Amino acid sequence: MVGRLSAAVAAATASFGPDDHRSLSARLALGLGLRDRGQDEEAYAELAALATDCARVLGPEQPDTLIARREAGLSCLHLSMSQDADPARLPEAVRRLEEVAEIGQRRHGTTHPDTLDVWLNLSFAYATAKRYKESTRLERVLTGWAQLVADRERELGPDAPDTQLARLRLAGRLGWGERPAAGAAGSAVLGPVGS
Repeated sequence: MVGRLSAAVAAATASFGPDDHRSLSARLALGLGLRDRGQDEEAYAELAALATDCARVLGPEQPDTLIARREAGLSCLHLSMSQDADPARLPEAVRRLEEVAEIGQRRHGTTHPDTLDVWLNLSFAYATAKRYKESTRLERVLTGWAQLVADRERELGPDAPDTQLARLRLAGRLGWGERPAAGAAGSAVLGPVGS
């Protein structure tokens, strides 16, 4: 798989140039493929270089740049936790994820799925770094998803595909934290069980 992804990067770069969006997308796929195969050092090197190149070519706050920056942060986090863990990588991972979280919140607001997902990643990174006070920010992730579900129900209706997807994503996030108390915001967003 990694060989095919490397070949795709080489072909895209030869055909379109290194700064073309197709070449950058191929590099993202390669970095993620490397990480999926447990080649964390190589994945991080590719994703960190990609994040730098995307910022240069597309701009530092462009959505594809933010994806590359987030994935570089996650790969750095993997390196800090792997069998050959390098604890010096953890502060760098946290810094990278904090930067993406700040930009995402400023650009998209507190109830955008990308903002909420990077907050979840950052909460995990804080807990890994034993920065427990910051890791409790997970509550804002759950609150944000509950608000997103409520907004989509109001704007699109309860059966709209985007509303259903938001409900599923909230349900997945509830597995990372505690369920809201009865009557709390978001307590009824999943609807009755078995209906």
